[in-house]
Amino acid sequence: MFTSMINETLKKEEFREREEKEGENKKKELFIEFKKKLEIITTIKVGDKLSKSNGDYYIDGVGITQRMRRWWYSQNRKKTFEDLTKDFWSFTDFLDNILAGPRVKELIDEMILFINDLMVGLYNLKTTYPDYNDIRCKIDSIIMTLIDFKEGINAQPIKLMCRRNSFN
Repeated sequence: MFTSMINETLKKEEFREREEKEGENKKKELFIEFKKKLEIITTIKVGDKLSKSNGDYYIDGVGITQRMRRWWYSQNRKKTFEDLTKDFWSFTDFLDNILAGPRVKELIDEMILFINDLMVGLYNLKTTYPDYNDIRCKIDSIIMTLIDFKEGINAQPIKLMCRRNSFN
């Protein structure tokens, strides 16, 4: 009986470790997907505009034909605003899950480097729209969320305490 309890405990620990490893792999895969999707933002220069077609971002470089290309492909600042909102909504949800769960140092280090590059591109994109407050505020909001994530990583993980209610 005692050995069966020990074996059961060991099986539970093995199961928990396997689940944690699978969770780490899933987080890594999700991060790679987000990185592929958003990496183009890290290369934006001042004056470049961001466009999205078939789920992929691309950059409309500064130049004489920029306005015409954006018109031709039905790209505008409102669409850019909507695309950023949608994609960064899901990215920040992912970041919240990273903060809430167990942390893997290698993944966190890679994420911090990517976020630093992403913030530079977002600042450059923000300067492209000096007269469009909606997108400037959206970019500021995204940048603040990324900064909050970086600060949250340095803080201790939040541990929920189990409470018992006693009405005696």
